Amino acid sequence: MGKEWRHQFFTSNTQTGNNAKASSLTKVVAQETVTTPAGTFETFKIDRQIKNFNVKDPSRYSDVEMLMWFAPQINHWIRRTFIVKQEKRTVSSTTDELIEIVKKP
Repeated sequence: MGKEWRHQFFTSNTQTGNNAKASSLTKVVAQETVTTPAGTFETFKIDRQIKNFNVKDPSRYSDVEMLMWFAPQINHWIRRTFIVKQEKRTVSSTTDELIEIVKKP
């Protein structure tokens, strides 16, 4: 709990030729018990804020908020939500949830 870290990186879209500079701040914000169709898990809730700036035009940017519930007992997320905003307008919001654990033989 309370851990946080920063990360910077560059991305390049080979189809459009757009290049972006991104920075993120990730924090472990809570411990929660979460139930999904795959079961009930003790998790760490992780909040990651990402800012992407267009290299050619820094006035064009997007913000991504990723909330992830990570279950150490299976070393995997069990739920994650992505909210994408471009220039402060929400353009997408999606949530994925673990529904099954399949063990390899």
